[in-house]
Amino acid sequence: ELMLCEKRPDEAAEYMKTKLLQGEFDDTPEEIYNTVHDITLLFYDNKFYEHGIQWAQRQMQYAKNTRHEVENLLTAKEMLASCHLGCEHLEEAIVLFNEVIDGNPYNERAWMILGDIYSIMQQWEKAMDAYDYALAINSEMYICMLGKANCYSQLGNMEKAAELYDQLSQIGFAPSLVDYHYGLALTLFGKFDEAIPHLLKSWEN
Repeated sequence: ELMLCEKRPDEAAEYMKTKLLQGEFDDTPEEIYNTVHDITLLFYDNKFYEHGIQWAQRQMQYAKNTRHEVENLLTAKEMLASCHLGCEHLEEAIVLFNEVIDGNPYNERAWMILGDIYSIMQQWEKAMDAYDYALAINSEMYICMLGKANCYSQLGNMEKAAELYDQLSQIGFAPSLVDYHYGLALTLFGKFDEAIPHLLKSWEN
């Protein structure tokens, strides 16, 4: 952790790899897997995604022969997908998140991130489908509702977008964020007088 704080990810990775090979972690496959998962997460949280990819691949290998092999493999694959996304490897991330969803169709986080990736790629219909699946699993994933509203605005359907923005405002979800996106959406349609109050409220919040 200190090495990563000092921006020395190569040394940190080599140090942990040496410790792993020397067998200094716990003995059982489950304990070793958990340790490798923690290392992957450490690189991911510190935004050293390339190193995260390498450790997520190790994590997938160490998932084998654990008591919860299938579940652990899916967790490792989701970490790998997240690291690829951090590196902006969008196609690789899509493939992996779809594999995660194939293994667990009720993974709302995977559906949400898949929607975000399709939004980045401006594939608005696919993004909305992914957000809909996430919302079907958990109707309180309001961040997906916001993503869906943004998709509607990009597709030229301000009426549908406004319905969702208004619904989110009534719920009280992330007011500054909702007002910001609401204002941006209105500017896309040239409704500048309506956009200004929302952008001002976003700024104030």
